[in-house]
Amino acid sequence: MKPYTPITASLLAILWLCAFPINALAAPRACVATDFTAFLQAFSQSLDVQRQASTGRVFSTTVEVAGDSAQPRVRVLHGDELALPMMPAIADSGMTGVEVQRIDPRHVRVDDKRAGNEAIKAYLFEYAECWTLVAMEDWSVDERRLTLSGRPDMSRAEEICYLKSGIFQGLGGVERYPPTTEFFEAALQNKLCAAASGNPQASLEAVSLGFSGMAPALSAELNEKLLTRAAETLPVAAALLARFYCNGTDDTRDGPCLDPARAEAMLIKSVKMGGWETLPMLASHYEQGDLQGRDLSRALACYQLAREKGVEGYVDSVQRLRDQGAVPGAACY
Repeated sequence: MKPYTPITASLLAILWLCAFPINALAAPRACVATDFTAFLQAFSQSLDVQRQASTGRVFSTTVEVAGDSAQPRVRVLHGDELALPMMPAIADSGMTGVEVQRIDPRHVRVDDKRAGNEAIKAYLFEYAECWTLVAMEDWSVDERRLTLSGRPDMSRAEEICYLKSGIFQGLGGVERYPPTTEFFEAALQNKLCAAASGNPQASLEAVSLGFSGMAPALSAELNEKLLTRAAETLPVAAALLARFYCNGTDDTRDGPCLDPARAEAMLIKSVKMGGWETLPMLASHYEQGDLQGRDLSRALACYQLAREKGVEGYVDSVQRLRDQGAVPGAACY
C-alpha cells in the first residue's frame, strides 16, 4: 500500500468558510423554504431546486484513486459543472439513513448513508437569504481506477475488496474526517470480503481490526475461524490465536488462560514457522507457569533462542533465570 497523504481537515474548513460570502451573494431571491427540513426534502426531490441552491461555487471533495492508494481531492465547481442529481430523493415517509447536524443556526451538515458506509455523501448548507449548498463530499471509491495485480491467492472480487479495505482504513486512520467510524466499518467489511475464500493475510487483518476497537468486534466463532485459516501460514496469526485461546474476544481479560493446551500449541507453532518474536511470550508463560506448568529450564532455553535470533531486550531475562537456578540444556519446544 502506498503512503496515504490526506488533505487536512483545517484546509477543508477554510475552503468551506471561504465559500459562504460568495454563495450568499448568489443565493436565489425566491426561497423554496426557510425551514431546513422542508428545504432538504425539496432539494432531494427536485433538480430545479438543486440547481437554484448551487448557483455559486461549491467545494467538492472526492476520493481520488491512484493504483492501490487514494487521497481526498478538493475541487471548486460552479453551476453546470455539478452532476445532477446531487442527492437521491428523500421519501416523504422519513429520513432513515440521512443524518442532519445543525452546526449553528445558519450552517447544517447532512450525511447521507443510505447507500452504505462505502458510499457516504455529505452536504454542507448555509443560510443567508435562502439555503444554499456550499460544499459536498463523496467518499465512495471508484473501483474502475483500482490497479489489480491479479493475485493468485484471491479472486478478482476479493482483490478489489482488499484494496478498498486499505483505502478506507487509511481514511479512518488519520481521524480527520467526520465519517471516521464508518470508514473503519467499511474497511472491516471489505477485509471480510477479501477473506471469503481463506486468504490468510486478509483474515488476519480482519481479526486485528476487530480487536483494535476501531471497528465492530467480530464474534468468537468468526475470530477463531479466520485465525485458524491465517495460522496455517502466518506466525503472527498463530500467536494471536494463542491469545484468543487464553482470553477469548476480551483481550483485556485478567484471569487464568481459558484453554492453556491449545494456547501453548499455537505459540510453539508460531515459533516453528519462524515467528521468533513469539519466543519471549512462550518463555514468559513457561516462567510464570500459567499454561501447563512452570518450567524455568525451558523458559531459559526460549530466552536464549530469542537472543540468538536477534530478538532484542531479553539479556536480563537469561541472567535472571540463571540466578533462580534454571538449568541450561533443555529444549525451548
